[in-house]
Order: sequence, then C-alpha cells, then structure tokens
Amino acid sequence: MEAMKTEKKLCFEVNFKGNYGQSNFTDRKLGSYQILFNSLRQICSHVVLSWRYVYLQSVDQYPKLYLLINVFSQEDERKVISVLTKGNVSRFYDFQLTDIRKQTDAISSIRSIREVIKDAELIHIPTFTGYLPYCFASHWQDNDFSLVDFVKSAGYEDLILEFSLQTHQHATEQTYWKAALDDLVERLSKNENRKNHGVKQALEVYRQYQEIYSRDSIFTYNIKALGKKSEDTFAILHTLLELTTANTAKRIPPILTFQPGDARFQEHLQATENVQVVQTLDWEGWQTENGQQLEQKLIKETIKSGGILSSLDDGSLSFPTISSRSTFSQPQQPSLSSSNNANPNPNSSDLVLRKDSSLAKIFQPQLPKVEHLKPLQRLTTYEEIQGFLQFFTPPPSTISTNPLTLSAEEIFNQHKRLITSDIYIIGLDDNGNPVTSSWAEIPHRLIAGLPGSGKTNFINWLIFQFLYVNPKRKVYIADFGGVDFQFLKRLPLAVEIVDTPEDCHKLVQNIHEQEYEQRLQLMQEYYVDNVKLLQEEGVDIDRTLWVIDEAADIADESSKLRNSIEKYLKQYARKGRKYGIQVLYCTQRPTTEVITKQVTDQCEEKVVFRVSDDASQRILNNTIAGEIPKNAPGRAWLDGSVGKMFVNVPKMEKPQGTKIPISKTLWHYFESK
Repeated sequence: MEAMKTEKKLCFEVNFKGNYGQSNFTDRKLGSYQILFNSLRQICSHVVLSWRYVYLQSVDQYPKLYLLINVFSQEDERKVISVLTKGNVSRFYDFQLTDIRKQTDAISSIRSIREVIKDAELIHIPTFTGYLPYCFASHWQDNDFSLVDFVKSAGYEDLILEFSLQTHQHATEQTYWKAALDDLVERLSKNENRKNHGVKQALEVYRQYQEIYSRDSIFTYNIKALGKKSEDTFAILHTLLELTTANTAKRIPPILTFQPGDARFQEHLQATENVQVVQTLDWEGWQTENGQQLEQKLIKETIKSGGILSSLDDGSLSFPTISSRSTFSQPQQPSLSSSNNANPNPNSSDLVLRKDSSLAKIFQPQLPKVEHLKPLQRLTTYEEIQGFLQFFTPPPSTISTNPLTLSAEEIFNQHKRLITSDIYIIGLDDNGNPVTSSWAEIPHRLIAGLPGSGKTNFINWLIFQFLYVNPKRKVYIADFGGVDFQFLKRLPLAVEIVDTPEDCHKLVQNIHEQEYEQRLQLMQEYYVDNVKLLQEEGVDIDRTLWVIDEAADIADESSKLRNSIEKYLKQYARKGRKYGIQVLYCTQRPTTEVITKQVTDQCEEKVVFRVSDDASQRILNNTIAGEIPKNAPGRAWLDGSVGKMFVNVPKMEKPQGTKIPISKTLWHYFESK
C-alpha cells in the first residue's frame, strides 16, 4: 500500500437527527454526503473516509454506525471536525467524537473478509481484444429496508460492514489511463465493425469513463465485510448488492474472499485497523494466459481495422501511433540528445543522454497500453457509488422517548417565554429542543391521527396556549364526539362547543357573521388592513380559533355543510393573516372525501400523528407518518413553516370529573382569571 505521511485517525459515532428540513430522505441525506466529499477535498489535500457499521453480538443491541477519517495534519483535523459538527451535513446527522480503540474488540474477532469490486471481463471478438472494467451502477431499490433491524433479526454474529474512500492522487497514473481511454474511444469509433455488439458495448463503457471521470471527483474504494463467520460476510454483501442492483442490470459486481493465512487477508485487516484503503487488486482475469498476454499490449494492437487488409492488420494499419487526443505532454527533443557519443562536446549547450540512461527512460514517450486501464477497477466516483452509500446512512427514527411521558407542565414552565400572541409550542424535536409555529404566518392547520395517536391531546395543548396569552380570546369547537372538550365549559372562558353537524352549520354562519364580517367592518372604519393594527388603534379584539373535530363526520353528513366549510376555509386562508381567524381542521379518518385538495391547499401546516401509509401518502406525499409505531403516542410528522421533521407533543393532562380535578392540571391557570 501507499506510504502515508503522519496520520491522525478521527472516529465519530453517527446518529440521525430528527430536526432536518426536508421529507425526501434519500436525496437530502445523500446530497449532504456529496457536499461533505466536496468540502473535504477542498480543505484536505489527502483524506480517507471510512463508514462502518460495527456489531458485537455480546455487547450491542443494534449495529452502530461510525465515520472514521484519516487526516494528515493538525490543521486538516480542525477543519474536518468543524465541517462535521457545523457544516451542512450536521443538519442531518449528529457526529460524536469517540475513541477509535473501542473497535479493537470487533477487529480482533475477525476470521473472514470479503470485498465487493467492480465487475470486469476480457473480451475476444474478431476486430477487438480488450479489457472492460464496468462502472458501478448502484441504485437504492428498497426505501423500507433498515440494516440496523436486519442485522439484529437475521442472527448475525460479530460483524463490520465497511465502505472506505480515499482521494485519488496518482496524477501520472491518471494521465496514463486517460490517454488509453482516449485512444480506445478514437479507434473504436472509426472501426468498421463498430456496430458489432461487443464493440458497441466496449465503446459505451469507455465513453462512460471519459465523461464521468473527467467531471467528478475520483476515489479509491474498499467495500467489504469483516466478521467471525464466512457465511455472515457473504450474506451481508450479497444483501447489499441485491438492494443496490436493478433487476435489469446485466453485470453484478463480484465478491472476493480472503481467509486467514492469505497475505491479502492480513493486508485488508491492517487497512481496516489503520483506516486506510487497500489499493492493490489482483483480479483473476489477469492471472489467465490471455490476461497476461493482453496486459502488455499497446492499445493499437488490440483493434483491427477490418476490411480487405484485416487479415494482415496487427492494429497499426489504419491508425496513427499515438492518439491525436493523447493527454501526454512530452518534452521538446532538441534539448535532449539521445546520442551514444561517449565524449560529448563540452562546449555544447545541449544536454546529452545515453539511450539506456535512467533519465532518458523517463522522457521516452509512453504509448497507451492495456495495462494503463487496470487502475480503473479500483477507482470510483460519487455518482457510481451513491446507491451503496444509502446502505451506510442511518434511517430516520420513527421511535423516540415516549412523548406522552413528557410533562406539558414541565415544558410549559421551561419554555413559556416562547409563547406569545403569535407563537405557540408544537412540541420538542428529537434533540429535546422546542419547536414553535406562528399563527401570524400560517392561519390554518390540518391535524390527523388514528385514535390513541395523540391528536386530541395536541388540540388541547394548542387551545391552552392560544388562551394562555389572552383568556378573552374566542374559541369555537365542533366536537362531534361530544365529550373531548366538555371540561372547558367549567372554566370562565369564551368557548362555544357544538356536537352535531346541524349545529355546526349554524356555527359556521355565526363565525362568518360575528367574526369575519365584524372585523372587516372595523378595519374599514379605522382604515387599517389587519387585526394587529386594529389593536394598536385601541380596539379590543384578538385572534379567534375555530376547531373542527371530527371532520369526517361533516363529510359523511352533508356535502352542503362540507362545501360551506371549504368555502370559508378558502376565504379565510386568503385573508386569515389579516383577519386573525385561525382554523384547526382535524380528523382520525383522512380519506379522500375528508381531506380534499381544497383542504390540503388551504391548510399550509400539517401535523400528522400515526395514520395508515395511504393516509400519510395522501396528506404528506410520503409514508413517513404511517411508520410511526403504536407505542409512540404524541409523536407526529410536522410539515410547516419551520420545516419538515418529527415532533414529540407533551402529555396534556385533561380534567376528568372528581378523579382529576382542574386544580391538578395546567388548566387551573384559568380558574382565577
């Protein structure tokens, strides 16, 4: 392996952050990794990155993901830590610096090593004999797969799954294979048999390398599994290939095997321990007689011209000796005499070299050879391996500390300074930070969740905060269950509750006439265009909250009532920010009849507790809320002004007759108002 400079190995345990900003997990997570690659290449001249899932059956309940980075200066070390903890990738992942020696136990138990490499073949057709190293074509096939759960449930023993990349720094080597590719593409493009299937396939592969490898960053790679049992290392890599290889793929990357006693086994083991990349590759094709003969051939010798002279052609009849697009830059020969004169003219200004001198050999033109293509099988780009990389991204956790064990009173006491006439607290993110939303920015909200998921608890939490800033605010509730909000009648609050669709129709009309039209008249009278300015004019007016729970009952009862509500939703959505009329549209049955496009368009913020996959897809355009487990009440997916993330809503204790009196809940705040 390549000699290293002074090395510093950094080891980070990687965990998913719940409070990121988009719901498209695959694109955003992998996009952050690509940004990380580019950032590290810019700040470090030489760097090795190694993603590893480490699983010790006797110690770990689940595999843990680590990112190990090998840097070669203290300055690079500081930059790397800064990028991981403060850069873009930190929005998605939490990187905790840990002791690399914790992995020693896992490495010491290794008895089997297997590695995935690029597939390659030697092709032999009448007009072309060549070497084809196929690019990786990895694409993630199953977004529901969780490696963490899979390893645990499948009964694996001690295992390390490793994906390592090293910045490619061999400029001379790169010059050689670029020239060989150029020569091949030029010659095959002119070949009379270029319509032959084999020639077309080779030309496609070489052009792919030309395009991608001239555009993207290039890395040396290792994709390997190290474990106690050979069946485990094979199975996990086989699973990796199954999940990243399309069914239509023609070539499947092979899996190499290394056992104790093999020199390559020890080389790979040391590379894992030292956070290095094994760069040698003894592909079995080169060990064959045909491979050994082909390896030393010039590119021009592998391609015949075809036609009447093809039987005499050794590859040199139809083409120049060196590709016209060769990337080699050769020294000007007049200054380098290759004369064998043992006594050169001492007065001459020319440098005289013998043909067999070492310096003369350095300046000899290097004609493109087949062997110059060999490094391509050990090189890759981000575009090629992003499907594999998906395997090494921790899934977004749908499970968190049971949010209903979090006390609403505790959260209220700690963070009530955040609650204002415009702002309320939705809950906590997965890092324990409060997540807020704004009545001023978003007038209407869609709240969905199956029974027991925490939907009604959340409504109570919002109503409490809405009234906390001003107990005189008005709240209108359409509660078709008839019991969830009756305790509010015991408090000195301006809360009106109806429990039948017929009464709801009257309520809708009252809200429009008593709230909307009255506010419009006042704004016209005071020559202002919003509620806040009315307040500044001294008018005693504030926001009004309209809660619809359960919306499905409206859809079942009357299309006329539903159309009336949707009509006002649309009207309030356009002017709700100015008029201060807020709507909570809630349902436990988010069918297409209940959650119409009109509703989703007008409710700009969505808080979705556990629902079915179909319902989640209908509301959020993904199934993330359908993956929330039953034992996580209060956990919801938020899609709103602050972004898209999981939130955990605290338990809002509700008064229950004499068993739970108002004085024992947060609602006691209003008893003295």
